[in-house]
Amino acid sequence: MREAGNTHCQPHSRSAFGYFRGRVSNVDLGDEALGAKLAKGTKEAWAYTAGLNWYLNKAFKLQFNYERTDFDGKPKFGTNTRDHEDVLITRFQIAY
Repeated sequence: MREAGNTHCQPHSRSAFGYFRGRVSNVDLGDEALGAKLAKGTKEAWAYTAGLNWYLNKAFKLQFNYERTDFDGKPKFGTNTRDHEDVLITRFQIAY
């Protein structure tokens, strides 16, 4: 997190491991998106995200996010069908 006038990473807590966060989101595609062929095979998806920020010191931050998306129905991705997907995202930040 960057605040005005501050050039260093700022943790939200005093813990060396920073903080843990979670999020739930939903997308519900209307008939317009399906009719325009912008989406195929599913009309709704729920995503669940868990994240951890680790502050090594004032200038270095590691971020880890895991997200699982559950699809209503089984959409096609190429030749494969899936009912969910799992993603692991990492980020390394240097603030100077």
